[in-house]
Amino acid sequence: MSFFKNSKIRLIFQIFRYLILLPINLLCSIIPVSRNVWVFGHIHGYTDNSKYVFKYVQQHYSEINAIWIVQNKTINVDTLYKDKFYYKYSLKGIFYTLVAKKFVYATGSSDISPLVPSFGRDKYQLWHGWPIKKLGLLSPETFPSSMPIIKSIIAKLLITRFDQYKYVFSHDKATELILSQSFSLPSHKVVNTGWPRFDKARPGPIVRNKQASIVTILYAPTWHTDNSTVINLQKLSSEAFQEFLSKNNYQLLVKLHPLEKNINIIETDNFMLVPKEDTVEQHLLSSDIFISDFSSLLVDASIDKEVYLFGHNLQSYIDSRGVNKQYLNTYHDFFNDEVNDLIQSITHKQTVDFSVSLKKNTCKSIIEKIQAD
Repeated sequence: MSFFKNSKIRLIFQIFRYLILLPINLLCSIIPVSRNVWVFGHIHGYTDNSKYVFKYVQQHYSEINAIWIVQNKTINVDTLYKDKFYYKYSLKGIFYTLVAKKFVYATGSSDISPLVPSFGRDKYQLWHGWPIKKLGLLSPETFPSSMPIIKSIIAKLLITRFDQYKYVFSHDKATELILSQSFSLPSHKVVNTGWPRFDKARPGPIVRNKQASIVTILYAPTWHTDNSTVINLQKLSSEAFQEFLSKNNYQLLVKLHPLEKNINIIETDNFMLVPKEDTVEQHLLSSDIFISDFSSLLVDASIDKEVYLFGHNLQSYIDSRGVNKQYLNTYHDFFNDEVNDLIQSITHKQTVDFSVSLKKNTCKSIIEKIQAD
């Protein structure tokens, strides 16, 4: 099991990391800034809302020097703007991190660099997925101990971490409320611009140059702190499900969450693991059917694909992590915890609809809000 699947160890590491980096971040704050330099990044590669806003800046705002900081040198970058990508510990990566005025995140501090100055810089949070699961202060998983003093310390640390952002962007009133409550944000800090992932101009499904008879299923489970993903993969690799795939000319692609480590499967012609370096969005665009348990990608996929719920021990997950109340009925009605149930759901097209309203000009609205700040 991964070292960081232990919530207590994760908490200790985060506190230790914060304390170690604090004097460095404070010292870096005295370096003069360049107001036209904006730094973007994402812990899981060139992806998500950050990617869309970054590309939009490159295409429409020549006065902004937008830089993307990568976490490792093997990440696939945008070849059209390849001179704007720098490894976080390269000389240019460090330089732009130190002099940039504005930093744009999608998950948290690990998106960019531990060297980001503490003061004199503006930081913005785009967020990275639809909040099907409970987040922050609303999630039981946030608190590894029930002791009031421990819960109080964790809550203060979480609130402080999100207080660094000048704005946190939401998609609509529902997500605005969830983010505000999850991180104890004042209403003026949560800005409802819409998320680029759910923009009307988002990329549509890819027309694949392959046999029309082959149907691609993408299975992308959320990250679990227990062995649920392993159990789910064992069920999907069962003889019954493999026979179902072969009989119907289905090809199942498995894209594990980036935080899942040391999980392997026995691959067949109909059952394959997506390479770690591939982003999930490129396979989501080219797939016909999407299966997950609690991934926010269920919402993305619902826009133009068949979507099915499959996982392990629904009630345990609801108790330990939490599912936001507007989705509880959906999970109780459509969740499949056995492959035979999943087969029946796919056969009879008992799909789940997580689709949301798409917005216009989300990237432009976000950039203009940041510029006006």
